Amino acid sequence: MTLRVNDPTDTSLNWYVPLTKNPKYHILWGVHDDGNVYDIDNLKSVATYILHQNKRLGLVISDGGLGIHTDKGQKVESLKEFYTARIILSELLLCLMTLRFGGHFVCKLVGALSHFTNSIIWLCCQLWQTVYIVKPSHSRVINSESYLVCKWLQPQNVKVAISLLTTLHGKFENGYSPISVVPIDWICADNDFMRTSGHANTIMTKMQTDALRAVCDQVAKLNNVEL
Repeated sequence: MTLRVNDPTDTSLNWYVPLTKNPKYHILWGVHDDGNVYDIDNLKSVATYILHQNKRLGLVISDGGLGIHTDKGQKVESLKEFYTARIILSELLLCLMTLRFGGHFVCKLVGALSHFTNSIIWLCCQLWQTVYIVKPSHSRVINSESYLVCKWLQPQNVKVAISLLTTLHGKFENGYSPISVVPIDWICADNDFMRTSGHANTIMTKMQTDALRAVCDQVAKLNNVEL
């Protein structure tokens, strides 16, 4: 499922043509036929279709994102984490609607510094047996992209989580975004989570800044400039 693009020259969101012709590959657009994950009716219709196949999924992979630009067309990477919050919540909600118990979930993150992203990770820790934050070797080291990998979905709390996320999904409107999916006090009181998430953020931030410094040093060297 992805956002339908009517412009044939825009390849950033379109499916690869060979996939659209592959009988083993089934593309779903939702009840409104636009692939918009912000629409709860689309999510419900996709989940209904999958469940009507008489089996839940064993693996859900989510790689959604969007570009943030200023009025002058300049990218604003520092805001991506906030703007993708709605996509990530939608992806997690659709996952819980369709994933079988014992199944796995992989979701792209573009940072894990906000209350919202950390609350998503914390919630996943309550739902899956094991949760990782992974920075693949092929992922650009100078950006904040990483992947949330959740293994072995547990049956406890799934229905409660679906109800919670469905309610929050409807609150992303008119420029409003929930600060967190659960009370921040819950997260702060989880000492193990605070320690491990802080450690992960420290490691990945250092990797990113070291790599960016190396790039800047190389650019300065090529231009014979000292930074």
